[in-house]
Amino acid sequence: MAKPESVAASYQFLREYIAGQTGIELGPDRQYLVESRLEPVMEEVGCQSLAELCVALLRENQSVPSYAHAAAPIRRKIIHALSTHETSFFRDPDLFALLQSRLLKQLSEENGCHRLRMWSAAASSGQEAYSLAMCALETGVYAPPLIFASDVSAIVIEAASRGCFTDYELLRGMDDPVLRQRYFVPIKGGAQVKPEIRALIEFSCADLREPPNAKFAPLDLILCRNVMIYFEEETRLQVLSHLRDQLRQGGILILGAAETIWSHFVGLERIQEGNTAFYRRIE
Repeated sequence: MAKPESVAASYQFLREYIAGQTGIELGPDRQYLVESRLEPVMEEVGCQSLAELCVALLRENQSVPSYAHAAAPIRRKIIHALSTHETSFFRDPDLFALLQSRLLKQLSEENGCHRLRMWSAAASSGQEAYSLAMCALETGVYAPPLIFASDVSAIVIEAASRGCFTDYELLRGMDDPVLRQRYFVPIKGGAQVKPEIRALIEFSCADLREPPNAKFAPLDLILCRNVMIYFEEETRLQVLSHLRDQLRQGGILILGAAETIWSHFVGLERIQEGNTAFYRRIE
């Protein structure tokens, strides 16, 4: 890419860069949002403008070997700043009520009562993955689950693996004192997930456009919520194919509430139960 000179050119450069690195499509009307999100990054790396940040990113790409690009500091900071990390414990109570009341036990019985294999495919700071673990243990499945949790942001995944949450983060969904005592230990300003619960989850950085780690499959359950809306249609279908192929026969895929456009996607059957829709692999 050529070095951008103006604010508009810098924004276009970043749009193309983020789309290429993550598949996330930033619209032409989101320049102000991008600038505001990148202000802390510019301050941290000593850049006075978007143009300077773009130049620093170009220099980093040229100086870092290709195999080390994923760990390059400016790249990591930009991807973290421009990807969405909104999450909370037990987000969408109807979904987790359905998982706990029926679906997890059903999936466990279908797989011969072996360990449930589940994937939180857009894990953000980990609340969803830890919610899955707690939900499975509260359900009383026959063996502790194995949960894979991934996100495009290496920074947020590193934080998720530590399992430390502030009191404010815990107030968002983790307001049951019994669960908090059972699965967390107090720390200053919040609580940390107990080591035995963290041990059930494998965290990794992943690009959903790429074929998932082969060790994931076969999966009983995949949660990939509120991420498809940031992709173009071609990328959505590509990602959906990868997710479907990781499921065992009869495995379940759960998307975000607004992500219901694939009712007739080959190999997936849409099922509606109350307020919750999910997709079962049928071939």
